[in-house]
Order: sequence, then C-alpha cells, then structure tokens
Amino acid sequence: MKTVNLLLYLPFLLLLSCEKDPYLNFGFDCGFDKNSSGLVIADFSRSENTVYLTGIISVSEGQLEVNLSGPDGEPVYSRTLIAPIEVQINEIYDARPGYWKLKYKSRGGAGTIDLHIYK
Repeated sequence: MKTVNLLLYLPFLLLLSCEKDPYLNFGFDCGFDKNSSGLVIADFSRSENTVYLTGIISVSEGQLEVNLSGPDGEPVYSRTLIAPIEVQINEIYDARPGYWKLKYKSRGGAGTIDLHIYK
C-alpha cells in the first residue's frame, strides 16, 4: 500500500523539486503627468541570450522620452513620443551581462506607460 501511494505522488514531487529560473520582469505600468519620470535598473548578470523590451505607451498631451541603455551605458532604444500617439513596442536585443537601465521622462506630457524589459 505504501509503495502505491509513493508511486502516485512521485511525479508531483518531481515537478515541485525541479529548480526553475525566475521570470525577471522590470518596468512601468502606470499613468504619467507633466512632471513624471521613472528609472528601473535590471541586473542581467547571468548568461542570458536575449533581452526583450515590450509594451504600450499612450501619450494624450505633451511629450514622453523613453530610453533603454545596455550595460555599457550606450542607448539601445531611444524615442521621443509626441501627443497624440499610442505605440506598441516589441524590441529584441542580444543580451550582454550587466545592468540595463530603462527610463522615461515626461516633457509636459500626460498618458499611460506599460513598458517592461525582461530576459
């Protein structure tokens, strides 16, 4: 009887015991106004193959600057959005280990930003 119970639970225990890489997601999901800014620093030090930048930004007035910099500090994505505009962003970059910086700065703007970087 104990052997049968163990065999029933063994697959379940194996699934729970496997170590999985954590899903790393950094970014913004908020509204912004004319004085808003934000900065997220993501440490992708482990051996990553790809870094993704995805999201939707809607600017109803003014301007919004968005920048993503790689570990060397060089911008890999830079865009100024002027109202009225809504954009879908889907970018893929070769990963380099280190600190990636995603930031935005409102220039008299208002709207919503749902933008994330992940591995």
